[in-house]
Amino acid sequence: MSYCRTTLIKYRSEQDADELISTYTANASNDFPDAQVLLCTRTSPTSAVMTSLYPSKEKADQAMATRKPILKDAKAKAKIKSMETHEGDTSSLR
Repeated sequence: MSYCRTTLIKYRSEQDADELISTYTANASNDFPDAQVLLCTRTSPTSAVMTSLYPSKEKADQAMATRKPILKDAKAKAKIKSMETHEGDTSSLR
C-alpha cells in the first residue's frame, strides 16, 4: 500500500511563494527519488498544497531527511507563514 504526505503551506508573500515553488519544482525529482508522485497545487497567490506519494511509510520517512533542512531554511528566512502536514496510507479510487 502506498503512503501519502500532503502539506498545506501559506507563504508570507506571493514573491516567497513564487521563489519556493520554483525551487521545489526544479529540485523535487532529484531530492525525492523514491516518490511515485510529486504534486504542487497553487491554491492562491500565497498558498499551495504539496502532495507526495511513496511506495511505503518507510520511504516517506526516509524522505524526511531531505525535507527537514529545506523547510528549516525556508522558515528561517521567514518565507513560510504556516504549514500543516497530513499523512497516511492511501487507497486507489479508480
